[in-house]
Amino acid sequence: MRLAIIPAYSLIMLVVSFDWELRSLLNLAILIVCAYCIAALQVSGVKVKTAHSKGQQIVEMRTGMKYMYGWFAVVIIIIISEYASGELESSRALREELMKEMVPYIVFSKGTDNWMLWAITGLTSLFFVIMLMRKHPAVHAVLFNKMNRYRK
Repeated sequence: MRLAIIPAYSLIMLVVSFDWELRSLLNLAILIVCAYCIAALQVSGVKVKTAHSKGQQIVEMRTGMKYMYGWFAVVIIIIISEYASGELESSRALREELMKEMVPYIVFSKGTDNWMLWAITGLTSLFFVIMLMRKHPAVHAVLFNKMNRYRK
């Protein structure tokens, strides 16, 4: 569920909080490229094992250090975007921003109107899921099997 909810919620918040100006569209294009590269790095380190138990396919996924490097890059991009937009003027604001990244539910509970945060988080997560499903068809099969099971 985490692989579907985080990208969906983040992209909805991106659309809601986005300011439709040319400069913002250019920044979004840059963030799309960054998110794609980060997701490619993250997926390159994923190890997937599959097994069958009682007629069901079980997929175990280990993300590894490349996944952590990718999220470290996301945090750096968010801090740079917050600084560029003037939202990080003190060390307290920087600490709060770091806490948002280390404890993700804070962002979802308190919210933010910084569309760049939603863009990089949502796009990186979305690209990660898409690339993961393409690289490992077993992940695709399990994800869609579970989604179909919840619909019944």
